[in-house]
Amino acid sequence: DESLADQAILSCVKYWPQVDPHKEVCSLTELESILNLLHSISPLIDIRYYLVKRIAQSIASLHFSVAERALLLLHSPVLLCLIRQYKHECLPLLVDALQSNLHRNENEFMKMQAKNGMYTQKGFYVDLYGAHWNRCVRGMSMVAIKLLSDHTDKSLLEQLSNTYADRILAREIERYKRN
Repeated sequence: DESLADQAILSCVKYWPQVDPHKEVCSLTELESILNLLHSISPLIDIRYYLVKRIAQSIASLHFSVAERALLLLHSPVLLCLIRQYKHECLPLLVDALQSNLHRNENEFMKMQAKNGMYTQKGFYVDLYGAHWNRCVRGMSMVAIKLLSDHTDKSLLEQLSNTYADRILAREIERYKRN
């Protein structure tokens, strides 16, 4: 019944397993099955922040199966419609999680000289090996960013991605200056 979906999802999010990745995968599967039963986003409107925040935390998980399952959850049509309609609230949470999968290790993010790096517009080298340790999760994160750019505002997504990179670069420049 669609009228109970918001209560079921809110309970699932409220009692989310924190330390067991296998139970997290089970919770993501339950969440996916509830979302697949929905035909509209109306039950999700009141709980959108909590739902998207939990999905973003799962995307940023270091355990590969949790991150993979959460990234697959982004392909749900109901969730994409919710993100499209409330993009100014949902996208900042998701972009930070997706970008953290692409640039995981903030200590290694900025280097003056990196053998296998990429030159940025700021004049610093970015270590590409600071990303999520699982290549599949990195690839799925890139696909998710492309999916979000196709279904939402591309300029907003680029702006959020750039502010994430600028925020990390500013933090790393400060760390570099202290050392």
